[in-house]
Amino acid sequence: MMRRVSPLNSGFVLALLLNMVFRFEWAAAALILLILHFVLGWPLFPVWLCLAAWVLHSLLVTALLTAVTRSGGKEAPPLPNKNPYSKTNSDFTQK
Repeated sequence: MMRRVSPLNSGFVLALLLNMVFRFEWAAAALILLILHFVLGWPLFPVWLCLAAWVLHSLLVTALLTAVTRSGGKEAPPLPNKNPYSKTNSDFTQK
């Protein structure tokens, strides 16, 4: 049974914030549209659309990468050492 990890402790929020920083051009476009709103009187809904697209795109990409990371297979069991020149555990015991 897998243990549950809260999103704050799993690094999801940090990854989301980092992803949003990498995709800052969406916020820059929203800032330009906000300036055009105050200067030329353009409507405010494109600003909100740009900000929503920025947050949703970052959220979806982060969620997808988190899901892919968590769906990894089981850890591979250790393989026996077949190197004839390496020391074994019995070589380290005192005689």
